[in-house]
Amino acid sequence: MHPETSVVPSDKFDLAAANAAVEAGWPAIKPSADRLLQWVQDANWPVAQVLAPALATVGAPLAPYVRRVLAGEDETWKYHLIGTVVAQSQELISALRPELERIAFFPTPSERAEEVCDVAREALEQ
Repeated sequence: MHPETSVVPSDKFDLAAANAAVEAGWPAIKPSADRLLQWVQDANWPVAQVLAPALATVGAPLAPYVRRVLAGEDETWKYHLIGTVVAQSQELISALRPELERIAFFPTPSERAEEVCDVAREALEQ
């Protein structure tokens, strides 16, 4: 099995891969960062509950990957990513402050509708 494959869950119940990613840690999971962030699209997924706290501990090095999600149009993913990963890391909050401020104070209509602006504001208030 390819090393990257073993740390990227194959479905929302693949806790073995999620735990392998946590155990491998940063920078070992760096090549898989974009794909691992996909598994925090819904905070209710079992793999998200394992991955989100671990990804938050990465801090600033994760910011470029998170920034790509925040620049996209998947508001549900933004909401869960900010709430479960970004808001749990002062380093990420600092590194992503311009993006968080834009979402919090100048949200798009869809960001407002999905309450992404609220979770961004809460992260900034920490």
